[in-house]
Amino acid sequence: MSIPTAPDVLVVGGGVIGCAVARLVAAGGRTVLVAERGAIGTEASSAAAGMLAVASGGAEDDVLAMRRASLALHPALAAALRDETGIDVGLVRIGALELCLSEAEAASQRERIAHRRAQGFSAEWLDGAALRALEPLANVDAVGAAHYPDDARVDNARLVAALAESARRRGAVVLAGGAVRAATREGDRVARVQVAGTWVTPGQVVLAAGAWSSRVPGIEIGLEVAPARGQML
Repeated sequence: MSIPTAPDVLVVGGGVIGCAVARLVAAGGRTVLVAERGAIGTEASSAAAGMLAVASGGAEDDVLAMRRASLALHPALAAALRDETGIDVGLVRIGALELCLSEAEAASQRERIAHRRAQGFSAEWLDGAALRALEPLANVDAVGAAHYPDDARVDNARLVAALAESARRRGAVVLAGGAVRAATREGDRVARVQVAGTWVTPGQVVLAAGAWSSRVPGIEIGLEVAPARGQML
């Protein structure tokens, strides 16, 4: 694959954010190079659960508004990606359950349900029998659960694959194995970046390396970011 040596935009990181940025920028006619040190979308973008949690969880204020707006955009994005790439990203409005293992937790969730309803969300309390009727594999010790039926999920591995393919079709070069080895600065901007042994002079650099963003050689951001381990079943 030929590496453009003077792209308008260099995106460091080929996860869901990097590929989404590349897709959007390439649509405007600018030349884009995505440099991913490993395989595309195989770090956090493939390890995530794909939850599009809005009503569930404790988000409020600006974070809640951002999540709400993001969820509203997903159906159109999923449809566009399917049309452009043939990839179904698996968007489903499957809902979310927040299980309660004690009466104290149940009381707290009932308050949350009332609060979410006041914010315009669908939310309901399920007692133990109703919970197990909806989800037979729920914890047998659960006394009930808060049900937020409008929350959704997406197949995150398919999503990043679709974004990367769409970016390519719009003209972006998406480079796997394109580790950034070094960078030089001119004042407060990154002037040159060595990608997989080739020096490039991008017009702009977008740093989308996730938990490794503070460790990209030569592109110091003055902020320590570290990966956090999680578990899924």
